[in-house]
Order: sequence, then C-alpha cells, then structure tokens
Amino acid sequence: MADPKISLDWAKFVAMVHYVCNSVSDDPTKLGAVKLQKILWNSDREAYLRLGHPISGAGYVKMQRGPAAPKLNDALAELEANGRLVTSDIPRGPHRQKLFLSMRAADPSVFSQDELAIIDHWIRKILPKTAAKASDDSHDLTWEIYELGETIRYESAFVSSEGEADPDQLQEAKLAIMKADAAGGAW
Repeated sequence: MADPKISLDWAKFVAMVHYVCNSVSDDPTKLGAVKLQKILWNSDREAYLRLGHPISGAGYVKMQRGPAAPKLNDALAELEANGRLVTSDIPRGPHRQKLFLSMRAADPSVFSQDELAIIDHWIRKILPKTAAKASDDSHDLTWEIYELGETIRYESAFVSSEGEADPDQLQEAKLAIMKADAAGGAW
C-alpha cells in the first residue's frame, strides 16, 4: 500500500529524466538504462528522507537489477516525441547499452535548489560506476525486503540500508511494512 499523500508528478518525472540524460550530453556512453534508473531511484528516495517528499513521486518496483520506475519508458517516449531526446541501442561488450542523446538543454527550473543538489549528487556518485556495480549497490536492505515485481514503498527508505542485511533486520523490516499496511499505510 503506497502513501496516499505521494503521487506521481508526471511533468517533474519527465523533467528529471531529461535533466539526468542531459547531464551526459558530452559523452552519452556514460549513462545507460540501469544507471538512469539508479539515479532516479536514489534521488527520489534521498529527497523523501531529507525533504519529506520525493522529487517526482514515481513508483519504483523491485527488479532483478535493482529498483526501477516502470513509467521510465513512457517518459523516454514523450521526450523523444517532443524532440528533446533521442534514444539508441549500441553493442557494449557482451550486452547492449541504451544511449540517451539530449537534443535540447534540460529545464532545471521545475526543481528546488535542494532537489537539484540531490539529483546532481546522485549523478556524480553513479556515473563513474559500471552498470553492474550501480545495480549491486542498489541491492540494500530496502530492496531486500520486497519480492521481485513488488512496489517499493518510500517509507521503507527509513530502514537502515548500511552494510549487509541480517535475517533479523530483514524480518523486522517486513513486519513493520505489513503492520503499516494493516493500519492503512501509517507509520
């Protein structure tokens, strides 16, 4: 059950996707779909923790390679349709990498200074990593407490995500979320 006060701000989500993609306009090979998903997730989660609300309110689900926003492809399609972005797939070792070519400068005016600082922090932190490392790093306790395909609640970001999850912590976190669901989402 999601927090009823949090809802997707579509325009802000699309703007955040464009802003992140635009940040690598000098070298689009620095950003693929996995890293883009991790920047979006970490930015929204950190904003929720620090500011009391996510930046975009996008929903994220537990996927094999970490938290992911199912609406990302829709946002990319809108950016492409509006001529702000072009996407392309290229071979990259044994895999394929999705490239995001920003055709116009992103508009950061939709974000507060605090939100921009958070997004910029995660861009700087994740871009130097490989996609595999960014994915592995996202497999923290917050990710562990959910089943594949399950929506990750923003409130679970308050669960400590430092170090390895021990079975007791994992069970405690699952029970807290189940209890909050039974109480209508109130923590």
